[in-house]
Amino acid sequence: MPASLAVAAAHPERVTRLVLFGGFARLRFSGGLYGASGGAPFAALIEAGWGKDNPAVRQLFSTLFVPGATREQSDWYNELQARTASPAQAARTMRAVAEIDVEALLPAIRAPTLVLHARGDAVAAHRQAVAMAAGIRGARMVSLDSPNHVLLEDEPAWPAFLAELRQFLDEEPAG
Repeated sequence: MPASLAVAAAHPERVTRLVLFGGFARLRFSGGLYGASGGAPFAALIEAGWGKDNPAVRQLFSTLFVPGATREQSDWYNELQARTASPAQAARTMRAVAEIDVEALLPAIRAPTLVLHARGDAVAAHRQAVAMAAGIRGARMVSLDSPNHVLLEDEPAWPAFLAELRQFLDEEPAG
């Protein structure tokens, strides 16, 4: 997400539309998963337990990212985490994400922008998406009724997400 914001700000001629879901421009100490600690306790927890046979640490993240998941979906997400990142890499990622701050770039974004975010997202606080949308001239903010950072196709927020996305992509460009 922050990379797409940086590209849109630096190369407006290359970006005709921008869709941002579950995002933020500045996360450190902002609530959600990172809370007042900036994610440091979670990074330490990842280093201690991510690669173990017992998926308890990964289950914590599955529960935060997709609290509405079925057992099968949660098990799949746990397995995905284990296969895609070593404990050291997952901890480095947690620390790096906590340091992201691209707020200063928001006023430079000129592309029509749609910001979608779940109201109950425990990973990136909803208010961070609202602040990001407010920082981008003309951005449209859509709040989705979901607790999930990763939307599930069988929840009511999924068709709402798709409808908003289709409408945005079908709109005639201003100008």
